[in-house]
Amino acid sequence: ESRTWPVTVRMGTARKDASKPASLMVGGTLNYDFEQVLDARWSLEGDAAVAAGKAKSGAKALRLGPQSRAVLAFGAQDDLPVRVTFAAFDGGTRHGSQGSNGQALCLRTAVGDLFAIRQMWRNYLKGDADVVWVNTGECQWFSPHRAGLGRETGWNNWTFEFNAGKVVVERDGKRLELAPARFTPTGAVALVFLGSDAIGDPDMWIDDLMVAYPAAAKK
Repeated sequence: ESRTWPVTVRMGTARKDASKPASLMVGGTLNYDFEQVLDARWSLEGDAAVAAGKAKSGAKALRLGPQSRAVLAFGAQDDLPVRVTFAAFDGGTRHGSQGSNGQALCLRTAVGDLFAIRQMWRNYLKGDADVVWVNTGECQWFSPHRAGLGRETGWNNWTFEFNAGKVVVERDGKRLELAPARFTPTGAVALVFLGSDAIGDPDMWIDDLMVAYPAAAKK
């Protein structure tokens, strides 16, 4: 037996999810000196908090203890060609030849991959002397590439800039050579900061952060 029944369809009205901040628009800029309470774009996990004690400027900075995470979302479904600058504190962690994962400075893409500058210790890496870069879309965290930047204890100024479909990474004006280039992203939707995996390692500190979507970079 089969029956039919009339169905009425009414056109709805698109609604924005008020719980999620809007994506950064062309010409928009986000600035955080961590002197105020963080807005809804941020999510903190573990021992991550705005705190006093080691700010680069002002009285406070973002502190991440071991096994903690902080995420700043500025996009959603489309990677944005943003320019990101911030200061990050390297506490001078040393593990020698012992395998360990230290703090990580990451950009997250719309598909969820992390493009990261990280302290990593392996018997084939010079973790005490240099950082590596990783794209988790290549092989999770198992394919670190040598950065050739060295380690500089204390505050370091970082720049990540997407320009003409390529990413430029600099620390204090020294450019990271990214090879193979096919594992570098062309944009991002969030910043992700990861504290060290090892309990007892120094905290990571972030200060003077800016995310800008330049008009000239419009996709």
